[in-house]
Amino acid sequence: MEDALCVIGEALIDFIPQEKNCRLKNVDGFTKRAGGAVANVAGTVSKLGGKAKLLTKLGNDPFGDYLLECMKKQNIDISYIKQTELYDTSLAFVSLDDKGNRDFKFYRRSAADLAFSKEDIDENCLNDVKIIHFCSVDLVPSLMREAHLHLLKLAKKNNILISFDPNLRFSLWDDLNLLKETVLEFMKYAHIIKISDEELSFICGCTDINEAKDKILKDEGELLI
Repeated sequence: MEDALCVIGEALIDFIPQEKNCRLKNVDGFTKRAGGAVANVAGTVSKLGGKAKLLTKLGNDPFGDYLLECMKKQNIDISYIKQTELYDTSLAFVSLDDKGNRDFKFYRRSAADLAFSKEDIDENCLNDVKIIHFCSVDLVPSLMREAHLHLLKLAKKNNILISFDPNLRFSLWDDLNLLKETVLEFMKYAHIIKISDEELSFICGCTDINEAKDKILKDEGELLI
C-alpha cells in the first residue's frame, strides 16, 4: 500500500472581500479562491510532495470547472470527483469585521457536494490509501453523510488510518443538538481528532484537553490535537 491521502467532503469557492475590516453587507468586491476544508488539506499534502485524492461532487458549472482546474494544477487526484447538472457548486463568502470577527455566508441550498452518494464511491480508490481525512461540514443529513459512513466503514475494514477535523460551521445546521450528536457519532471512527478550544467547549462542555480526552478518545481514538 502506498502513502496516499484520501479526503471526502466539500470543495467550494471562497469569495474573499477586496476590502478589509468590514461586514459582508458593506463589501463591494470579492476575489474568488478555490476552497473547502478537506480540499485545502489535499492541496497542502500535494504541495508537500505527497499523493492526495478527493471524493466529492461538483456542479457542471463554471465554478466546478474552475475548482477542477485548480486541483489539477496542484496535482490532486480528481479521478473520483463527479459533476452533475442537477446541483450547483457550493459558494462561501467570508469577511472579518473591524473587531476580527468572521462574517460567513454559505450558498449551499442546492449543493452538489451533498448529492455525492455511497454509490458514487469506487472502492478501488482506497487501493493506495494510507489515511482518510474528513470534516463535519458535509455531515448534515444528506447523501454525502451516508457516503462518509460507507467510506469510513470501508477504511476500518481495510485498516486505514482515519483523521477527523470537526471544523464546526454552526450556520450550516438548523439544529445544534444534531450537530453535536453527529460529531460525537463520527468521532468514534477517527484515530486522530483535530479540535479547537471553541469546538471542545461545544462538544464536551469544557476547554480542558485532559478533562475532555476521555469523552472524545473512545473506540478508535488514539491522538487528540
